[in-house]
Amino acid sequence: MINVLFIDRNDPHTIQWIRGFSEYVNPLEIKVFCISDREPSFKNDALEIINISDIPQQLTIDELQNKFDFSVHKTLVTERSFFDYSSFRTNQCYSKLSLCEIESKILPYLNAYDYVIREKVELIIDSLADNFLTSICEEIAEHYNVRMIEKMLYYWWSDGFLPIDKSDQTSSIIDENYRRYYSCPDEIDHNLIRETFESQTISWQYDKPSYVKVLLNRIAIVKNRNKSYEPISIKNWVQRRGSRAVSKLLYAIRVKKHHAPVVGEKYIYFPLHVAPEAVLLGSAPEFADQFSLIKNISMNLPWGVKLYVKDHPAQQIGLMLNYDFYKKLLTLPNVRYFPPSVRSESLIEPQECLAVAVINGTVGLEAAMKQKPVYVFGNAVYKAADCFIKPLSYKEFSSHFLKVVKGEFKFNQKALDSMLMALISSVYRCSVDFGQIKTWQESSFASYPMHNDYIKSQLWRGSDALKPVFLPEDKKPKVEC
Repeated sequence: MINVLFIDRNDPHTIQWIRGFSEYVNPLEIKVFCISDREPSFKNDALEIINISDIPQQLTIDELQNKFDFSVHKTLVTERSFFDYSSFRTNQCYSKLSLCEIESKILPYLNAYDYVIREKVELIIDSLADNFLTSICEEIAEHYNVRMIEKMLYYWWSDGFLPIDKSDQTSSIIDENYRRYYSCPDEIDHNLIRETFESQTISWQYDKPSYVKVLLNRIAIVKNRNKSYEPISIKNWVQRRGSRAVSKLLYAIRVKKHHAPVVGEKYIYFPLHVAPEAVLLGSAPEFADQFSLIKNISMNLPWGVKLYVKDHPAQQIGLMLNYDFYKKLLTLPNVRYFPPSVRSESLIEPQECLAVAVINGTVGLEAAMKQKPVYVFGNAVYKAADCFIKPLSYKEFSSHFLKVVKGEFKFNQKALDSMLMALISSVYRCSVDFGQIKTWQESSFASYPMHNDYIKSQLWRGSDALKPVFLPEDKKPKVEC
């Protein structure tokens, strides 16, 4: 048997999913655990819900911090109720809490997850770290050598997920598979790579639910939040909405212009992340303030090379990055700004594009597939590949980029192919095509078999074992090194 913990979110759908999954699994093989701040404690053969008020551990936050080998404060950065390390506007926080108030809110959760992870479970499964509960679980799990994975349900496949098992949202599974293929390049299936990555990226398009359903679900989430660690600040909400309207107007008047690339102008391309973004805050929160990175790249470029900065297609202008961000951006003399409507491919493909700089995200991988030099400043699932440049300082970046400008850079195609094959091999596949499901609720319930099979596949694992390669039988490499 394996004991697996799922994280209860404020969305009421989460606890419904957990209860339903516990009824789906075989209790002789899988025991489901859940920590809740709302549900009463409950226990049967397949499910154990533990209310945070019933945890037999009452350590202070100082005692917890002293026993941990990570910063508790840093695990809170992903939680928009507490801080905004992206734009530094207090009204971007959902709550209006002092540090003392935050401490009193989070302490019961810290004790609960510390106790349950240490004493009761062998595996934790969640999605991206867009909240402090997932972040703290990642760090506590690593502290106690308990396996935790986040399911990455996008990129180029709709029938499975990438298991992300490191607290910086990278994957030891992908890294190990990369090393395997790099040392044994004859195992790389180039046809499979072309079939996978030359097709259109999977787009998760769900039917838009009715206004009434959205409203009722939103009300339920707000009620749950006010009972948990993230009470809503009405003042912040009003200020946020008001400042968005002003910023959108100023952006439309002074910023929103299509700056077409200048013919013959050499540049390095930097795609902005949505701000604030879970992937960024969970993997590389030091770069959540994207302007600082842009500024430092800008000042380290050689004379005559511009920095092209493009907004993310999903960016909500004014709500997250406000007019002040764009105003500062346009003060940099060697920076050109491009709005969300500009296609990323149109900036990567021209020969005038000498390189691409990213924090993480798929643009870096897409640029590498066009054999562009790619500088990775944050943590990306593909970062281990030797075709990516990971500068340890801006001086190192500047020195390397000068070689690119002089034509002294040679792209490592073997490393890229090894990483693409590693990504394909690391996907845990199932029999459901999630790209065909019309609502995210249906998609989550349809994932029961996938979760069940994945958990059972971990029953044999030792603490230091590596996950097997999950390729379709007809696609598994036949060559041995």
